[in-house]
Amino acid sequence: MPFIESRLSKRADCLGTTTAFPRIDTEVNIPTLVDHLEAYLKRPEVAERMQPAWTPIAACVEALQKLCAAVGSAIAHIAKQPPSKGYEPFLVERGVSVIAARGMAALLVRVGKRVARESSQQRPAYDAIRFLAKPGRQARSIFARAKLLLKIWQETSIIETAFSEAGLDEFEFIGLLKSVVEGGEEVDRKRIAEIAAALSPRLSIPYGPKVSAPSAAFEFARRELRPLSLKRQGSRRTRFEEHVEALTEATRKEFGNCNFDSRPARRRLKRQRAANRPNEPSL
Repeated sequence: MPFIESRLSKRADCLGTTTAFPRIDTEVNIPTLVDHLEAYLKRPEVAERMQPAWTPIAACVEALQKLCAAVGSAIAHIAKQPPSKGYEPFLVERGVSVIAARGMAALLVRVGKRVARESSQQRPAYDAIRFLAKPGRQARSIFARAKLLLKIWQETSIIETAFSEAGLDEFEFIGLLKSVVEGGEEVDRKRIAEIAAALSPRLSIPYGPKVSAPSAAFEFARRELRPLSLKRQGSRRTRFEEHVEALTEATRKEFGNCNFDSRPARRRLKRQRAANRPNEPSL
């Protein structure tokens, strides 16, 4: 500290004294608050008192490390995937990061294909349930329908949704179907018919053609991306409806279908909003 030393020397000259002020050692290591805390935690009695708290803290740290590792693996997996042809450029152009856009594009495609698969399997599933609703069916016919329904139950959510909307329990029905397929001798076929008969009147298939994967993906994207208020960079427009045509073009590129028509998906969304509007609370 040369400045402080010079000021002290000048002060001594002004006082007319020859007393030398002690030299200040600037190399002294002054303990910081962290040093005091570290020394305190190293005390045996403190460490003993803190021991019960370390177990949950260590568990939380371990869980956080696993979560970070899982997130890192997911991001690395997404980054290794090939770029999306349609949805990724559409989202990146509207301010979404490349990694997030690629993951969202993969999700849209996956949902579209799943909904299309369920749409194609809904009628066979409902026909099989209606068939089982009539008592006195032959064991061979029951076996074929049970096998079909179990396959649909494993691959889609059609049966789960049907039972849920009807307020019925699906697990007893599925358990009975498994017993049929596994060759159980004590299968209660009468109970199968009773459950199927209770469900059959509540099964209904929407009119119109089956939902295609591009149409389902477009519908899901327009419904779920709407709250994000996506806007094209450099544009002052914020309403998502202004980008519907761009989303249609992105869907065509994503699925390689230049003839894709988004009007059926728009009509489905319009019906859904009209059905939900009476349940919306008034402001």
